[in-house]
Parts: sequence; structure tokens; C-alpha cells
Amino acid sequence: MSEFSIAVYADGQGGLDLLSALTVPVPWPQASYRMYAETQDLADLTKIGVGWPSAEWRFPVLTLAQRHQLREFCATASARVYIRTIDDEGEYADYLAVMVWPEEDPAIRAGFVLDLVIRFEALELQQEPS
Repeated sequence: MSEFSIAVYADGQGGLDLLSALTVPVPWPQASYRMYAETQDLADLTKIGVGWPSAEWRFPVLTLAQRHQLREFCATASARVYIRTIDDEGEYADYLAVMVWPEEDPAIRAGFVLDLVIRFEALELQQEPS
């Protein structure tokens, strides 16, 4: 079954946990994917994409417990993790990535975290298990 998943780097790819099956279940994010970090202009006026692919997971509303559950995967400013997320074709794919926690925490109102955005940089596509 394909679903948004995450695992700490030390656990390896085989240990991806579904967001919905974590100790504190987390809802599916609004996900986006970028094939490259930036574009550069070429002499013939075309553009080329350069840099690593990246992804974002946006959570419009989370409980404090759900935020804390996600924070366990990234205790500092960033951490290496495995994720399963949507690629540029709308298909699920597994990646080794650098999870980057937002520099500023989102607003908290009435015990809910609003608009948490987690970035995943330097995505490295992982091979499907055979």
C-alpha cells in the first residue's frame, strides 16, 4: 500500500512507518515536489534545471502531539530520513532525504499547530525492493 511514510536514517529503507500508523497518527500532508533546486539560463535562451530534487509536506492543522511526533524524526535543525512521498508524476516513491525543520515554529492556537511546513532536501531516489 502506498501512503506517506517516514523513517529515521538509522532504521534503513525497510523500516518506513506510515504517517497514519505512527504512535500518534499524523494526517496526510499537502505534498509538493521539485525536480531541481533552481533553473539557469543557457546561451541559446533555454533553461536547465540544476541541483537536487526536494519536497515539502504542508500540514494545515495538527495537534501539539502530532507536531511532537513529527519532531521526533528531526530533533535538531535537520536530520537524514527516509520518506515515501509523491513525485513529479503524482506517484509514490521512496527517497533518502535531509529533513529540514522550519526555522520559526508556526502559530499555535487553542492547542493546534497551524500551517506546519517541513522541507525535504537532497532527495535520493531509493530502489524498489525486489
